[in-house]
Amino acid sequence: MPIFNTLRLLGLLLASSLCGCSAAANLPFSAPQVPAAPARLSVLFVETAGIDIEKFRPSREAAIQELTLTFNIEVASQTLGLDLASLMQPIKRHDFADLRQLIRAKARQDYDIIFITIDQRTAPPLGYTGYAEGIGLALARRNSLAYGVLGSSLLQNKRIILHELGHLLGAAHSFSGYILFDSSLIRLADGFGVKSFNEIQRHIISRRPFRSPADAASALK
Repeated sequence: MPIFNTLRLLGLLLASSLCGCSAAANLPFSAPQVPAAPARLSVLFVETAGIDIEKFRPSREAAIQELTLTFNIEVASQTLGLDLASLMQPIKRHDFADLRQLIRAKARQDYDIIFITIDQRTAPPLGYTGYAEGIGLALARRNSLAYGVLGSSLLQNKRIILHELGHLLGAAHSFSGYILFDSSLIRLADGFGVKSFNEIQRHIISRRPFRSPADAASALK
C-alpha cells in the first residue's frame, strides 16, 4: 500500500477514536437489514358447479383477500372446471391420492393447494360441509387437497373456504373463529381466532425465507 494511503487511513482511525465513534460503523459494506419476504401460495380452485368457473368467484376472491391481509401472504390462484361425477367417488372415499392424480392430469402443473368447490344443489350428501386432507401440509408439499360444499351465501362460502385452507396452513380445530370444531357454528365466525391465527402465522413463518435465525425468531414475537 502506498505510504500516502497508509497515513490517510491512520488519520481516519485516529479522528474516529477522538470523537468517540466507530470507524467500522460507517463502512458502506455493512450488512443491510432485509425484511422477511411474504410467503407465496399458489391455489387451484376446481369448480364442479356445472363447470361454471365463475359461479363462486366472489367467495374465492373474498377468501383470498382475507388471507392476504391477515397473514401478509401472496396468493396466486387459478380455476379449473371439472365434472363432479368424475371426482365424486374418490371424494366419498377420501381417496386423496386418486383425486390428486385425476386433477393433476387435467391441470398439468403443480400447486401448493388444490381446493374443490362443490355446489350443494347438485352434490349428493357427503356428511361434511368441507374436508382437508391434513394439517400444515400447504407449503410443505405440493398439491395438498381440500374441498368445500358451497351454497348461495358469499359470507358462508368464504368461511368454509378459509376453514379448510386454515387446516392446510397449520391450524387445528379451535373454539372460536373460522376454525371452529363444530361446522354448524362457522356461520357465526367473523375472523380467525387467536389460537388459529398463531398456528397459521407460525406455519407460514416456518416456510418463509429469512436472513438469519434471529430474524425468524423476531418475526414470531
